[in-house]
Amino acid sequence: MPHTQPRFASGACPAPAARPAPRLLVIDDDLVQRTIICRIGAQLGYVSAGAATLEEALRCLEAGRPACVVFDLSLAERHGIVALKAMAGALGDTPVVVISGSGETMPPPAVRVGRRLGLDVRGPIPKPLSLAELRQALVQAIPTGMAPESELSGAPGSAPPAPAEPQILFQPRIDLVTGAPVGCEVLPGAAGDGISPLVESALAACAALVRRHGGFRVAVPVPPAWLEEPLFAERVAAAVAAAGVPPSTLVLEIPAGVAMVQADRIGAVLDGLRRRGVRIGLSQFGGGLTSLGALARLPLDEVKLDRSLLAANRPDACGKSSCEDCSCDDCSWQAAKAAILLARHFRIMLVADGVDDALTLGRLAEAGCALVQGRMFSRPLDAAALAAWVADQHARCR
Repeated sequence: MPHTQPRFASGACPAPAARPAPRLLVIDDDLVQRTIICRIGAQLGYVSAGAATLEEALRCLEAGRPACVVFDLSLAERHGIVALKAMAGALGDTPVVVISGSGETMPPPAVRVGRRLGLDVRGPIPKPLSLAELRQALVQAIPTGMAPESELSGAPGSAPPAPAEPQILFQPRIDLVTGAPVGCEVLPGAAGDGISPLVESALAACAALVRRHGGFRVAVPVPPAWLEEPLFAERVAAAVAAAGVPPSTLVLEIPAGVAMVQADRIGAVLDGLRRRGVRIGLSQFGGGLTSLGALARLPLDEVKLDRSLLAANRPDACGKSSCEDCSCDDCSWQAAKAAILLARHFRIMLVADGVDDALTLGRLAEAGCALVQGRMFSRPLDAAALAAWVADQHARCR
């Protein structure tokens, strides 16, 4: 990212360099609570991002280690212990403020396990959530060298500074046949509190790429709450029109768990968007919540392979007595291949997320996977860095 150059007043000494704003990641599948926590973080000077699922949280962590994480242990998608274990390597010594609704006097098992893993787990803060207790925990987590609340509040009587503008980050997607970038995915929790701001901002940021490289697509993860909006389709269509790009530029990614439960209810809405040209995708495909019936009932253009099938796709010693409990290399790869074959049977484009090494890439190519994304190719990029990266990759492919 380009560094912001300090401004100089005429005839004055250079002003001290501004301290970097700390980043806050809020992992909570409750939209209202997540939004409230993000806004409290922004008031304290954090650059806040939200994640509704473990998958979204892992994607946000790929963009860099935050200064603090707030984690609701009641995350419906994964047990708290499983989620903390999955994030442990990326979290390091980052303070993790946990929220718990267990009502126990002793710390919940997930907290005890997290501390045994070496994580800086703080709390838990019980529900109903005490905003004063949460604010105090966030202030205490601000690292040395980053702007504390006292500096952010300014002089007495002065207006507080506006929260930092949320930044959209993109994960590039690569065509495995040509090696060229053909699209990107918006990192979850990137910007905006609603449908229109995020979709319009993401598409507008990529408009030049869309004009320069025909068929370049932008995938946007759809939180379950968006699908509850009565005017969801209309807001999406309006955002696409405002961005000035073809509707086929946008890919709306529906979580597999939502598709499994609500396929009949949301099918007509998604079909209407698809008739307008918007592409529909299914995320977390091949994971535990995938409904095979959703492939037949929903109007899908593409599916994204669940990261868990590739995250476990490393040579490990298994030691399990049955395949039922196994996450070893062979079992996970067999599941990944089955998911790829199923997508090909339905003539649906398949995207593999989390491709971080040559072994996984080679296996995906042999199995017939169409598109890939992951740290092997690029870390998440802002709009300017994405444009430069895409131009460089196209030059290499000539």
